[in-house]
Amino acid sequence: MIAAALSAAALLVMVRTIRKNGAASAFRTALLGAVSLFLLHHIQGRFGLDIPINPFNLTGSIILGIPFLICLVVIRMC
Repeated sequence: MIAAALSAAALLVMVRTIRKNGAASAFRTALLGAVSLFLLHHIQGRFGLDIPINPFNLTGSIILGIPFLICLVVIRMC
């Protein structure tokens, strides 16, 4: 139930971004989020984090971008 609500919210954010800024902006956000996740996964050992690359994290970083990754880091540090 919670996963369905979060998926619907993510879909609404994605549709709003495409309508407001165009598909190119949504593509840039998705690419930047995915690349940032891989970079964060690569350097996480230096900061004592454990952020795996799994379907949830990959989807969240593609749809929501950098804010999702910031939330992941904050949650893992607490």
